[in-house]
Amino acid sequence: MARRPAHVTNSEKLSPDYEGIELGIGESLLIKAIAESTGRSLTVIKADLKREGDLGLVAMVRDPAC
Repeated sequence: MARRPAHVTNSEKLSPDYEGIELGIGESLLIKAIAESTGRSLTVIKADLKREGDLGLVAMVRDPAC
């Protein structure tokens, strides 16, 4: 296995951006995970995504019904 520079190892990435390695986790899988972990429906998550434009922000939004 090739050694990686320490800054790449500590950046929580699999490799530098120029190598083009991705985790391959699809948006639909992330939407399902957010829905299951927050108790919100897929429809609500998708509407929030359309409004916010970022799944990270959608995941951080607390459901007012809770």
